[in-house]
Amino acid sequence: MAQDRDDLFKELKEMAAELAGILRYQGLLGVTHVAVGDQGSGNRGQGTGNRGQGAGDRGQGSGRPSADPRPSVPPETPSASLRGRELPPRSLAAAMGRKAPSGPSTAQPRRPADSGGRLNPALASTREEALSCTRCPLHRTRTQVVFGAGSEYASLVFIGEGPGADEDLQGKPFVGRAGQLLTRLLQEIGIQREEVYITNVVKCRPPNNRNPQPDEIAACEPYLIRQREIIRPKLICTLGSFAAQTLLKTQQPISRLRGRLHPLGDQNGHDPAELASPKNENVLQKDSSIVTVKVLPTYHPAFILRYPAQLKVIQEDFQLLKREYEKVMEEKA
Repeated sequence: MAQDRDDLFKELKEMAAELAGILRYQGLLGVTHVAVGDQGSGNRGQGTGNRGQGAGDRGQGSGRPSADPRPSVPPETPSASLRGRELPPRSLAAAMGRKAPSGPSTAQPRRPADSGGRLNPALASTREEALSCTRCPLHRTRTQVVFGAGSEYASLVFIGEGPGADEDLQGKPFVGRAGQLLTRLLQEIGIQREEVYITNVVKCRPPNNRNPQPDEIAACEPYLIRQREIIRPKLICTLGSFAAQTLLKTQQPISRLRGRLHPLGDQNGHDPAELASPKNENVLQKDSSIVTVKVLPTYHPAFILRYPAQLKVIQEDFQLLKREYEKVMEEKA
């Protein structure tokens, strides 16, 4: 009898701990109630290692343990779907339970300086080609091609991994919870989403939010290359492992790539993988004349939603992004 009672108390204690974890996670996102049952994750499925459940666009993971820097304490994740719940309009510091810095914010919103609402005719023809693309099997299961959105003359381009469920339905990148977090991160450094361009490595959602396969990336990469060539950004921020590894032609995990600038090719045909190698780590400082584009890899916002302890890390990366972007805009002025 006593043993049964002890077992019951233990079970109740475990249930209470699990419920407390769920409530903390909901509070983190500002969610006041959830729908019972799993109605679809809106992005990466469960059991994929490092992807944000229901986070909109794809998470940061490549599926490899070395690319999955986890916090020291396992994060709590909700057992009920949060799909469709928008993040509340408050600061990231408040959303993540951190004390916001005192004093007025130094981040001032900018007017879009690069587009003025103009469309890029060269990009329009590439988009039309992509919309009817059948180069890989993903065209059989997609709802829409998610080509890209934002200023088509942007100096700053963001590249993610691939569309999630919300993006597949709307035909626009980063419109789910991960996209809302990206918008917040931009706002914190004084950048409007409308003044940047956002796209993905693959333009169609892989079934069940699985990893894009190498042949799918290879089939879609020409569109990404043409987007870069037409928009001609001076600064690129890659979100997650796949985008960074595809762009920099490396297998290094995102945990080693993030937090520093990488050169991407030049007019003389230097190999970006060679320029980004450790022996050329200071190439940006040694000879900036050979570098036409700087790449800043960071974690995918969906990864931050799943592992909130990493918020400070991505905020640090965005501060570096802010400094570099301000340099670019000053040069253009």
